[in-house]
Amino acid sequence: MSRGLARSADERERLIAEWTTNELSVPVFAKQVGVPASTFYQWLGQRRRAAKARSPRVARVIRAAAVPPVPRKESELVVEVGKARVRVPMGFDQGLLASVLQVLGGQAGGAAS
Repeated sequence: MSRGLARSADERERLIAEWTTNELSVPVFAKQVGVPASTFYQWLGQRRRAAKARSPRVARVIRAAAVPPVPRKESELVVEVGKARVRVPMGFDQGLLASVLQVLGGQAGGAAS
C-alpha cells in the first residue's frame, strides 16, 4: 500500500490511538507514519466533531423558589340561611359576612314568629 493513498477509517483510528499514547507532536508523528500533518489534523478534527455529535446535550437546571399554590376558583364556602344561599370566596371579609348572616338570620327568625 502506497503511503499517499487514502487510509481506511480503521487505520486512521489506529494511527490516532497510537499518536495519543506517545509524546510526539502531530507534525513529527505524521511524518514518521507517512501522512501529511495537515491530513492528520483533519482526521483529528473529524474525530472531535463526530464525538461531539454523539455526546448528549446537557442543560443546567436551576431550582426556582417555591411558589405558593394558587387557590382554585371552586374553593368557596356556601352558607344557607333559610331560603337564602350565600357563596363566600376565599379571602372574604369576615365582618361583612357576619353582617349578612345577621340580617339573613333575623329574616329567617322573623318569618318563623
